[in-house]
Amino acid sequence: MTIRRCKACGNSFTPWPQAKNQQFCSNPACQNERRRRKQAKRRQESQAMRESDAQYLKDWAAKNPGYWQKYRAEHATYAERNRAQQQTRNQARIAKDAPLSPNALPSGIYQLIPATAEMIAKDTVWLVEITVLQGPSNIEALYCK
Repeated sequence: MTIRRCKACGNSFTPWPQAKNQQFCSNPACQNERRRRKQAKRRQESQAMRESDAQYLKDWAAKNPGYWQKYRAEHATYAERNRAQQQTRNQARIAKDAPLSPNALPSGIYQLIPATAEMIAKDTVWLVEITVLQGPSNIEALYCK
């Protein structure tokens, strides 16, 4: 019999013979984690599912106006702690404001993260390969468009 290590808890388990590629043990918490990961993967891969989720959230917000203001008022300690953590995260992103020299970005693999004021939290990250063919003669021309 084959013994495998659970991807959720790390404990050893004997897979069911009917499940050829079983990667999680039968512990209910591990099965919940398996379902959560599968759902997250489906959401990541399906544009239609992401659009459906976004529409659901918009509809919910329209039916529950003022919910978040009321929640923050009722949970003041949580809201203050979250504000402080967000300020710390915002300050860590100051590097994006540093001036670039023409040779500041060598060729390589980078994480591309949207850096807009509305979207501070990392919800979408891409791995990209950047190859520098020729540095711009005037770096300011990149930002003045």
